[in-house]
Amino acid sequence: MLFRALLFATGLAAGAGAALALAQDGQALPVCPDRLAAGTGGLHCVCPSEATATGSVWGSDVYTDDSAICRAALHAGMIGTEGGAVFVVEAPGQPSYPAVTRNSVAGAAWPAWGRSIAFRNVSEASAADSVAACPANAAGLAVGTRLTCGCSPASAAGPVWGSGPYTADSAICPAARHAGRTSGNGHEVVAIVVTAGKASYAASTRNGIAAGSWGPFSASFDFQDPR
Repeated sequence: MLFRALLFATGLAAGAGAALALAQDGQALPVCPDRLAAGTGGLHCVCPSEATATGSVWGSDVYTDDSAICRAALHAGMIGTEGGAVFVVEAPGQPSYPAVTRNSVAGAAWPAWGRSIAFRNVSEASAADSVAACPANAAGLAVGTRLTCGCSPASAAGPVWGSGPYTADSAICPAARHAGRTSGNGHEVVAIVVTAGKASYAASTRNGIAAGSWGPFSASFDFQDPR
């Protein structure tokens, strides 16, 4: 069986040469843009070495969306100054962004901002590409069922009832966003477990998702860390 890993070597030629890094399917990864466009969800791309040396960064671990991707990835410890493959995702806006200097990069402070970026391990990008898409909901799945699946941009809408656990007929990917398990824009892996029904489900609004209240329901689901 072929070794299905990212092929990427320190010392690749600077600039466009970094696009020689390969994804699992053998296709060349794109060079990371300076900023992540709204609606992208998640992007698996390559930072050339020179892109780690320039650009402004606001925040730490979660960054304003106008932060330079490759410079922020260096700050986050996802790559070194030689560059490399990163998986950058959209994240909710934060009430504030702290100033932290890390890995010789000064992350500046900023007040409230409407949209953020964050980084996940490159292995999570590979996992997101390989798992099946999440079903619309967990209705009909037996109690005790555990399911790992992927949320796509097309699955980011739908009704949600409860605040964790959720009614089994709640839309899985919007519920994942409500629970803080995804950025809400897809390309992310979630894991659910189907549990017994509850006598009632509380309403709440979290991460931009308004979950309604409900009375007794026959089954529920909640989230756990993907394995």
